[in-house]
Amino acid sequence: MKLWMSGEVDADIGDGEHVARNAIEPIVNGCLDKISFLEGFEKWAFISIILSDKFLPGFPEVAKISSKGKVLEFRFHIPHEIFKQAGSEMKMSMLFDALNRSVDMMSSLKVSSESQDKFRAALKRAREYLLAS
Repeated sequence: MKLWMSGEVDADIGDGEHVARNAIEPIVNGCLDKISFLEGFEKWAFISIILSDKFLPGFPEVAKISSKGKVLEFRFHIPHEIFKQAGSEMKMSMLFDALNRSVDMMSSLKVSSESQDKFRAALKRAREYLLAS
């Protein structure tokens, strides 16, 4: 299982989302590395949508499993103005919150509660590692 992250981001955000994402993705993947999932997932695809109200209507939120059942895909909104003004730790925290929300949505995709607990544990370890104060 590997987390893959990307973003649909307004230009005025700069590289803040990219920097936060690049810090989070390898740490979460390290936490997921030795975990097996009954469902046989291969990829957890997460795309953050950080767009101003002008562009947001064209980018609906998505939570789905690929037709072959190997990829969990999520596209979630993150508040543009709050993210834009946030410091680097807050940006990572907002991405972690959105990733946790994707885990919460997994029950609607019939992902087992056992697998959801494994995802939550991996996110918790990664958050603690990156945002320990």
